[in-house]
Amino acid sequence: MDGQLVLRRKVGEVVKRVIILRGLPGAGKTDLLETLNYDVVCSADDYFKDIPWDGNKLETAHNECWLKFIAALSTAKTVVVDNTNTRKWEFEKYAKLAMAKGFRVTTLIVENRQGSESIHNVPKITLRKMQERFEVCL
Repeated sequence: MDGQLVLRRKVGEVVKRVIILRGLPGAGKTDLLETLNYDVVCSADDYFKDIPWDGNKLETAHNECWLKFIAALSTAKTVVVDNTNTRKWEFEKYAKLAMAKGFRVTTLIVENRQGSESIHNVPKITLRKMQERFEVCL
């Protein structure tokens, strides 16, 4: 299957899935997308594709991501949320809404084992704070 995420299901069953990626900037969340089958990706990063990153606009970026997610649940079979999601409250609303609409939810924590730098030039002090607050939810 060439590293593809395979969903086991009954014959004829349509599996709707939300995959929530979690990890610090530079961990490889966006690279992981290349190995997944999906219909829609929702990411706060999309807001900054044509403008410089601005922390003052982060709330707006996440609101845009949320609205895209809500719309995607109406049309897509597989939706990926590609944000840092360092704390449970940051991704919990995505999971709750998806489950209420009949989606299976999977969270994937992506670790920066390769030592990559963030393409967003996140300061090291900020990365350290994000790492310290990262919640593992088993």
